Amino acid sequence: SPQASFSAGSEAMAAQQPASPQISASGWADFRSAVDRSLANRPDLPSRGAQWFHWYCCKACGVHLKTETPTRHVCSKCGAVYSGWPYDDAAFFSVHHALGLLVRDCGIAWSLSDDRRYADAARSVLMDYAGTYRSYPRHDNSGPTERNCDAGRAFSQILDESVWLINLVQGYDAIAMTLDKADRTRVIEGLIRPAADLVFAGEWAGGEPPQRYVFASFDDYDDVKDVTWTSSQHDLSRVIVDSENGCLKAVFKRGMLLIFR
Repeated sequence: SPQASFSAGSEAMAAQQPASPQISASGWADFRSAVDRSLANRPDLPSRGAQWFHWYCCKACGVHLKTETPTRHVCSKCGAVYSGWPYDDAAFFSVHHALGLLVRDCGIAWSLSDDRRYADAARSVLMDYAGTYRSYPRHDNSGPTERNCDAGRAFSQILDESVWLINLVQGYDAIAMTLDKADRTRVIEGLIRPAADLVFAGEWAGGEPPQRYVFASFDDYDDVKDVTWTSSQHDLSRVIVDSENGCLKAVFKRGMLLIFR
């Protein structure tokens, strides 16, 4: 969690103590420059979810394609041009991934600098997704489907959906204090909770979910705390993201989370 690792004012600390194990002055400058470049080149939110990353390559050369326009994808080796499905959709993979990283990195930059523009940038992406995510059709590597338990919304498989969601949640955690209650509710209910539901449903491989779960956060192996039992998929996601009592808050405080099923 950015909030567990950094705090506002760390930039000044890094400038005064370049050897700090948390962050060096040069490391912070490099990171901030990278975030600023990402902000300057922020992509628009895609109108739909991404297709499988590995579709986005030349059939003849196996080389990763270059996006020239949303419907024109070119092989840098042989010059072959591709368009239509799955290429137009696979091009969105890097866009969704970049937006997830942007939220995370802006959250870290805000935590380190107290520069409100980073928090505002992260909020903007989160709010865009909160208003759009549930409208993305579920799809797998072969196209739209409601039957494949591995189908995602922003991505074509749960693995990629999970990686993306981790970045978004870390960024949200860092800037949550800057959001009002309405914005926090919109992000949780429109994005984080439905995405978490989707990810956990996929883990159950389409079968009946287990009847009981134990969530435990702890300081060390001999000191288990905050044990919570749940009995349904709906309860499971709420235990994780609940703003007051959820496991995300517990793990951010103590640094570790175990899930037993």
